[in-house]
Amino acid sequence: RGMPSVSGRVSWARQMLARAQRPMDIFATMPDLLSTQSNTTTVKRFNKLATTLVKFETMWLSKWGTFTKSARRSLASTLLVEEEVAGEKTMMLNFDPFFATMLDEAIALSKMGVPTSVHLQSLLTEQDKVKSFRDKASLLLAERDRVLKLIPKHFRETVSNNVQVMEDAVSPGLASVTWEAPNVDGYFIGAMAKITDLERCIADNVFPVKCLLDETVDA
Repeated sequence: RGMPSVSGRVSWARQMLARAQRPMDIFATMPDLLSTQSNTTTVKRFNKLATTLVKFETMWLSKWGTFTKSARRSLASTLLVEEEVAGEKTMMLNFDPFFATMLDEAIALSKMGVPTSVHLQSLLTEQDKVKSFRDKASLLLAERDRVLKLIPKHFRETVSNNVQVMEDAVSPGLASVTWEAPNVDGYFIGAMAKITDLERCIADNVFPVKCLLDETVDA
């Protein structure tokens, strides 16, 4: 309970095998008892159960190996993706939830003593970095959306060039900046700086005019 899918199944299989093994260990100290027909049948049933449980664990660990390769490949995708929402293109975080699940699996299986593959080691090594990039990318998108919403409809043309400069700084996250790119932090710093510049431009050029117009209308 409370464990990821693969590690939970492996843990269950090991616990079941351990529970079945305990009485067999006691029987092993009583050879005369084991020689009876009924107990010979019990031993055969145990061997069949043990074989099934070991095959079950092996099957899921094999699937886990395939999963880790897929998770590793997901790091080659871009930080951001553009999707159509309600008829409009919307910039979104391109983080595969499957990768987070694989990190949890990697930690749980490592604690269980499962031998670490190259793919598993790389996931464990990069988990903090990837989680940091996810948080920074989420903040970047939130700040971009917040600042764009500050622009009144009738003033969009006034700051269109400034908006384009900001979008040019953010757009590499859609095309070339991946989760394993060498200078992701530099991308975040540059993009956030342009978002700040745009907000300053709005404060200096849009808000004063808007306030003046509002006052004129009220008068």
